[in-house]
Parts: sequence; C-alpha cells; structure tokens
Amino acid sequence: MSDKKHIGTNFDSFLAEENILQEAEIIAKNRVNAYIIEQQANKTSDEKLSNNENQQIT
Repeated sequence: MSDKKHIGTNFDSFLAEENILQEAEIIAKNRVNAYIIEQQANKTSDEKLSNNENQQIT
C-alpha cells in the first residue's frame, strides 16, 4: 500500500498536458480582474448612497 494520499500529477500539469494551461490562466486572471472591478464599483456605489443619505438628513 502506498503512503501517497494523491495519485497522479497536479492540476497545472494536467492542464499543460491538455494544452489548455495558458488559456485557463488567462480566464482565471480575467475573472479575478472582473471581481475586483465589481467590488470597487459596489464600494463606490455604497459611498455615494451613504453620502446622499447624509445630505438628506442635514
């Protein structure tokens, strides 16, 4: 019986063997960038809403 918990190569090696590693990395980077932009837009939107609420109160 083997002491190894995992059999085979890592996921990056698998993607490289399938010749899709570079494409997967590009897609992942684009998704991260989109997430960051979305978070910044939400933060800006929340700040504008908060500022509008403060102006209405005064």
